[in-house]
Amino acid sequence: MIVILLTISIVFGFCVGILSGLTPGIHVNVIASLMVAIYASSSQSSELRLPIAVFIVSVSITHAFFDYIPSLFLGVPTDEVYTLLPGQRMIKEGEGGKALRLSIEGSWRGLLFSLVIAIIFIILAVLNLNLLSTVDELLKPFLFWVLLAISVFLIKDESRTAWATTIFLLSGFFGIVVLGTPLIPNGSSAAFNSLFPALSGLFGVSGLLISLADEKGKLPIQKPDISLCISNRDVNSASLLGTISGMAVGLLPGLGSANASTLALKLTGDQKEDSNDKFYITTTSAIQTADALFGITALYFIQKSRSGASVAIGALIEKINPRETLTIVLAMGLAGFASRQLLLNSWQIFLKIINNLNYRALTLAVITFITLLVSLTTGFWGVMVLVAATSLGLLPPMVNVRRSQMMGFFLIPVMLFFSGFQESFVSFFRLESQLSPSNPTDLKSLAVSLVICFFTSLTIYLSASFLHDKK
Repeated sequence: MIVILLTISIVFGFCVGILSGLTPGIHVNVIASLMVAIYASSSQSSELRLPIAVFIVSVSITHAFFDYIPSLFLGVPTDEVYTLLPGQRMIKEGEGGKALRLSIEGSWRGLLFSLVIAIIFIILAVLNLNLLSTVDELLKPFLFWVLLAISVFLIKDESRTAWATTIFLLSGFFGIVVLGTPLIPNGSSAAFNSLFPALSGLFGVSGLLISLADEKGKLPIQKPDISLCISNRDVNSASLLGTISGMAVGLLPGLGSANASTLALKLTGDQKEDSNDKFYITTTSAIQTADALFGITALYFIQKSRSGASVAIGALIEKINPRETLTIVLAMGLAGFASRQLLLNSWQIFLKIINNLNYRALTLAVITFITLLVSLTTGFWGVMVLVAATSLGLLPPMVNVRRSQMMGFFLIPVMLFFSGFQESFVSFFRLESQLSPSNPTDLKSLAVSLVICFFTSLTIYLSASFLHDKK
């Protein structure tokens, strides 16, 4: 019976992960929070805990494969923008298919490397040699200095360090305000919490607006070629580097994949821009899947939650054991394999759809979708956070600074925690106990919100396309 339940969980998690990955604004944390809420309001059968956890991790790993598609093909500004992302540069050359293939291979090989490493560490932990827990305890007193050193290194690497420092500090202050005030119900523990509008503005809507405001912003026809454009050895090297970096991101607090990618590439030495772009895409994709896996297995290795999905699983399974950890890891491997096969066999369909889309109309529709979903799920203050985050997100491209500096949103609050001054800081600004009542989200309200957002965005897209065709 348990095998059947686990199989069903993997299949449904795979399907939901595809939808969440392709839908802007829907994060794994939303799905995970909803599943915990549904379980808490049901019979709470202990037999369902592991299948629900397997469902969540299947969503998480599938999402990591598929969310590269909207991030790759949406929000592509002109070539003059310094902070044009590597994948977007390939899009400009009509090589979106090759960029997608690099992402698929990086995600898959990063997952494979992570599976092997995780299984080895599980075996060692069973033999009372939990090396990751030992390393975590050794690093804990020095985490503030480790994160500070990484932040300074990434800022010093910028050509405009003053602006990079300003954006990093502004993002950090914004993170403290958003995470430490009661603007949005239930702080960061609700399904749609303060992180949703903040991250949507910093890294989503801001890029889309730049693309929309650009009169020359047009998506070139993408070539029907998805072949690997770097050697198999380079793919493996980039994937292994991404795995190690993703492991660090999954186990250390505050770091993001953008920080890890930039840091990893700088430590390996500069390359030509073309090969560097391809290496970056592969490395970043491997980081995503490795981060997803180790962020969840951190529950077992170091008894800490490092992602929204791991928080949800921790709420379901109070003390996870080696057998459950191994089951979760293998489920992620199966979901990852299915994701890779589907993407490799359906890439022509994706490219055909992309080539036939009205890009400007689609960009406008996605902005509408995100804004409306933020409004329906987080209310007036959620929209205000989105506006503030979007304004801040417009700064890096304007002043020629990497967008990864906005990860100060997470890094500075985390560094404040490990600095030993958090209590004084919180007391001075009276941030303690400032949580407003929870505003629960159920499946019905989520479905209604998504339907409203979808049809409104579809109307916007069709109207904009019609007006464009009449010109």
